[in-house]
Amino acid sequence: MGQKTRARPRRASGASSIDIVLLGLIKQQPRGAYDVSRVIQQRQLRSWIRISDASVYRNLRILAEQGFLDTRVTREGAMPEKTIFELTASGSEHLSQLIKEAAAAPLKLHFEFDVWLGHLGLIGPAEAIECRDMLSEHLEALSLELGTQLEHYGQAMPPAVRALLELRSEVLTLTQRWLDHFPLHPSIEAD
Repeated sequence: MGQKTRARPRRASGASSIDIVLLGLIKQQPRGAYDVSRVIQQRQLRSWIRISDASVYRNLRILAEQGFLDTRVTREGAMPEKTIFELTASGSEHLSQLIKEAAAAPLKLHFEFDVWLGHLGLIGPAEAIECRDMLSEHLEALSLELGTQLEHYGQAMPPAVRALLELRSEVLTLTQRWLDHFPLHPSIEAD
């Protein structure tokens, strides 16, 4: 009888977004895993996708095993060895395919607060106001953090990343204005 082979399991769609980020950053410039993590932090990409430093290292290794990245080991002075990842031709094709698949997928638009905000009328008026105010504080904190990032890294960011962060800033501002008029509770008039 023939030997059975197991196909490599397909990675979840969230992994596709992670792969797009990792392959995209490597395509912009060959980098080590630490540098990839640092750029992800600087560009606030963790607000777009869930990816830990450990996931960066693991996923880069997997992408290299799949032939999408080449690796070379370097050493600078007394520093420890560092693995630099570089995009292969098949990695560039894979990145293009992932982007096309993501663009073709139906769009899902939701906010993390949709579920609980839609049920504020089921709790007491004082609690509803308190919850609305907490959301308002979170929106303001995000807006300030985003403004700081745009100011600090603004010109160093690729134009598309800057444009996306500016969009997020506008969405935060619009959401804050919308929240000021949200009907909190049947017994409370909206502002």
